Amino acid sequence: MQTTNIFEEAVRRNLTFDFKGQVTIQQLYASKDLAALEEYEAKLNEQVEKFGKRTRKTTTAKSAEQETLELQLAIVSRILDVKLQEIEDRKLEKENKDYNASLDALIYEKQQEALKSLSIEELKKLKK
Repeated sequence: MQTTNIFEEAVRRNLTFDFKGQVTIQQLYASKDLAALEEYEAKLNEQVEKFGKRTRKTTTAKSAEQETLELQLAIVSRILDVKLQEIEDRKLEKENKDYNASLDALIYEKQQEALKSLSIEELKKLKK
């Protein structure tokens, strides 16, 4: 069985999403309204669940509507995962930057203290 990338499949189907009107994947990615995306994901999930659970013994084939909804749900979920990870990455990057800045300030203070303890002759030798 060949697996297809969900985004490739969406492009092949020219898939649009009923999210604040008919939008494309690019427009979903561009959306900054994470709460609305999460609500849309929940709505899609409810629609998919209406089809019921599938088991190995289930012999009925998925309808085109069910396949489309599952694909839309997978894409919206992936977009949310990426956006939430990006937020977490930016937060961690800022925390690291702030931490490093505080270390740089301490290093500068220690260097200044070390310079203050030098004699005038030693300071003159350090001049460039």
